[in-house]
Amino acid sequence: MLAASDGLSISEVLKRGLQAHAAQAEKQVDRKPYDIYRELDLGLGGDARAPAREAEAALAHLIRRKHPR
Repeated sequence: MLAASDGLSISEVLKRGLQAHAAQAEKQVDRKPYDIYRELDLGLGGDARAPAREAEAALAHLIRRKHPR
């Protein structure tokens, strides 16, 4: 389909595809996990009741609230 519409041979289409992939892969080499994390659309947040660093105290508070003495 690409070969017919552009007038290129199949091998030329494949060669260009490989070159495009190589160029893109070269850009990806320097990416760090945090770079990928920043690009994710995580929305406004989940069901967390408190920040992770306060999880132990928040859990104790939630349990006390749910099961008063």
